[in-house]
Amino acid sequence: PRNTSCNRHEHLYFQNANRFHLLRVYRQPILQGLEYLFRLDDESKIPKPLTFDIFDFMDKYNISYGYRGIEFENRECTEGLWDASRYYIAQKNIAPEFFAQWPPRRTFFTNFEIAKTSLWLSKDYAALADYFDHLGGIYYHRWNDGAMKTIAVSLFVAKSQVHHFGNVPYQYRRFSPDVHSGFE
Repeated sequence: PRNTSCNRHEHLYFQNANRFHLLRVYRQPILQGLEYLFRLDDESKIPKPLTFDIFDFMDKYNISYGYRGIEFENRECTEGLWDASRYYIAQKNIAPEFFAQWPPRRTFFTNFEIAKTSLWLSKDYAALADYFDHLGGIYYHRWNDGAMKTIAVSLFVAKSQVHHFGNVPYQYRRFSPDVHSGFE
């Protein structure tokens, strides 16, 4: 689990960054026409050259979302998120891809993620992101973009189109490269 506080008044920078990565970054006009988006945060690095073209791999195997790790969020930092998601699914009559099989609090570590731009630019994702934003959980409960984007992926992307890039060398300031694993 993360060793961080969920105090809603303590981390305004963190909360604003999560809102940006959930919502605002995908509404930038410069993204139009791009096929993939690769996020590698400033505390992350790929310490060795890749031996393959990650974008070609995504295209060849029809992958919509790729990640390097999964983590468990503190219960306090996800308070109400999965309940709000189940409510949204029922209200919008969504047939989720694998949401029901995904354990609450288990989230993609978004400091390394690669996705088809069409996922984040879709009307379905925009509506879900707006719903989460409207609830204010980023500020009231410290929901992070990883948890909310995990829910989006589990709703809108087939499990067969999600890929764990365990063969990509990766380091993050807070974690060793071996902490994260894929999902079955």
